[in-house]
Amino acid sequence: MASAAAIGISVYVAYKNKLLCELDPTTENQFKGTLSNYQEAIEKSRDILQRVKDEKGIPGLVVGVSIDGNTVWEEGFGFADVENRVLCSPNTVMRIASISKSITMAAVAKLWEQGKLDLNKPVQDYVPTFPQKHFNGKPVTITCRQLVSHLGGIRHYEKNGITKKNEKNNKKENEKDEFELKEYLSTVKHPDVMSALDMFKDDPLIENPGDKFLYTTHGWTLVSAVVEAASKEPFTTHITKLFKSLGMKYTYLDENDVLIYNRSRNYMRSKKGTLINSPYVDNSYKWAGGGFLSTVGDLLQFGNAMLYSFQYRPNTLKPMDKNTAAKDGKQKVADSNNAFDKNYSKNQLPGFLNNKTIEAMWQPIAPTYGMGWFVKAQKQECQFCESNEFCVYHTGAAIGASSVLLILPKNISKDEYLKPELLPKGIAVTIICNMQSVGLAQTALRIAKEFDGADL
Repeated sequence: MASAAAIGISVYVAYKNKLLCELDPTTENQFKGTLSNYQEAIEKSRDILQRVKDEKGIPGLVVGVSIDGNTVWEEGFGFADVENRVLCSPNTVMRIASISKSITMAAVAKLWEQGKLDLNKPVQDYVPTFPQKHFNGKPVTITCRQLVSHLGGIRHYEKNGITKKNEKNNKKENEKDEFELKEYLSTVKHPDVMSALDMFKDDPLIENPGDKFLYTTHGWTLVSAVVEAASKEPFTTHITKLFKSLGMKYTYLDENDVLIYNRSRNYMRSKKGTLINSPYVDNSYKWAGGGFLSTVGDLLQFGNAMLYSFQYRPNTLKPMDKNTAAKDGKQKVADSNNAFDKNYSKNQLPGFLNNKTIEAMWQPIAPTYGMGWFVKAQKQECQFCESNEFCVYHTGAAIGASSVLLILPKNISKDEYLKPELLPKGIAVTIICNMQSVGLAQTALRIAKEFDGADL
C-alpha cells in the first residue's frame, strides 16, 4: 500500500481556512493536480460542516478525509477550548465514544483469527464469574458473537428496562434523556474491567439472546472481559498494544488524571440553551464500548487498515495467476519463473486482519449492524431513484462529544486485486466534535459522496 509518507507527501490543513501542503520536489507538479481535483469537494464539504456547526452550536469540530489510503483533507473548525480560545486543529484529541467499539472489534477479530477466542462459546468459558442468565425462566447462553452484534440481550444505561433509545427500532426520541441517566454520568474509577461488570452483571436480560438487536454499551464491557481472558493480559494493556500495532499514535484511554496534549474540553447546552462545560465523568466502566480518545488522523489510519484488510486477497498472488493474467492481456509475463514473484514482491504486506474476517464483520447480522460496525447495504429499488452504496460506519455519543467514522469502499477489478500496491481503494471520512447530541452519520456520508469521483 502506497502511503503519503512513502511518496514523500505530507498534507494537512490548518485551522485557518487554507489548504497547506509540503511536497517532495519530485512529486510536486503531479500532486498539485490532485489537490486541484479535490479542492471543489473540500470547499463544498467545508460549507456542509460550517452549516452543521452553526445549526447545532458546536464549539469545535475536526474533519479528516482520505482517498485510497492517502489523507487529502484535515481541518479544524472553532474551538477546542472556548474559555482559553484554543483553536481546533488536526492534532486535537477528542472523545470518540462508540467508535471505540469498532476498534475493540479489531482486537476481538485478531484473537479470533489466532484461534485464541471462539466467538460461539458461552461467555462463561472466558469469564466464569459472569452469572448464568435466564430469560422467561429458562437458562440461556450468551456468546461473544452475540455481544459484538448487540444481540446478547444485555441492557443499556437504563437499569429498570428499555430506554426510549431502545424502543422503536433503537432510534433516540430524546437524546438528552439518555445523557441524564445516572450511569452515563458515572464518576467511579474502576481499577479493572471485572470491577466494571458489577454495574450490570446481576441484572435480568432485556431480550432473549440472539432474538433482537438491542444496542448496549455494557455488553461491550463484557466483551472486554472476554478479550482480557483470551489474550491473558489486562484489557487496557492489550488495547494500548493494539493502538501501537495499528500506528495510532494519538489514541488513548480516556483517563482524567493523565496529561494528554491537545486534549479538547467537552461541552453541552444548559436547559436555557447556553454553552456550558460538560460534567465530570469517569469512563473506566466502558473502555471497550466508549472510552477512547483519538484524532482524525488516527481514525483515518484505523479506517484504512480495515479497508486494506477487506480488499487484500493473498490467494490472488499465487504464481499460477501469471497465466490467467497473460490471457487477459493485463500483464506481460517474462520467461523466467521468478518474474511473477519479482513483479509482485513489492508492497505485498498483508492486512492487519484477513479479508474473510472483515467480510464476516461487515456482514449484517442484525438488520443494519454487523460485528462492531453499522452496515449500509448497496440498494436501489428502481431506475433513476435513490441509490445507496455499500458503506460501513460507527457513530459515537458521549458526555460532551460526538463522532463518526465512515468507510466507503470502491469496487475494484481483478487486476487491482493482483496488485496490492494499488490498495486500499475507497474513501474514509471521520468527524469528531466537542458537543454532545450531534448526529454526524449523514454529514459524513454527504462528504464522502462529494469526494467520490472527485479525482476523475
